[in-house]
Amino acid sequence: MALAQRFVRNLILQPCKLRYSSYLSSKGVQPLEKYPEVEIVENPPEWKYVERLLPKAVVPRPLQKAEYPSGWKPPMVDLRNIDQFKYYVARTKNYMLPVYLKQTFRGQRRVSNSYKTYTRQSLGIRT
Repeated sequence: MALAQRFVRNLILQPCKLRYSSYLSSKGVQPLEKYPEVEIVENPPEWKYVERLLPKAVVPRPLQKAEYPSGWKPPMVDLRNIDQFKYYVARTKNYMLPVYLKQTFRGQRRVSNSYKTYTRQSLGIRT
């Protein structure tokens, strides 16, 4: 018991000086002379390699092929010929069908959920 009390007392009274795990225990800002010089360049040629890794603002259109190796099919319906079909399933921004699998009861029960499904009536198209 005495050993545990001594350990706790040393832990509280002697804070660790090398560990900077919080803002309050970290070193303060030093004079600028102690920091290395930094050159700020607005448009360096190396930025093209960084921009290649950044996510695109808009998802590009998929390449048109007769058949894709994964079996994926591009959307065939647009708003001009939507009245020819009984229902319409809108694609996500990545051109994928919004069908999700939900597993419950320890994986024994599997339910597929489909989102963004519209019928003629919900779109206001008269038959």
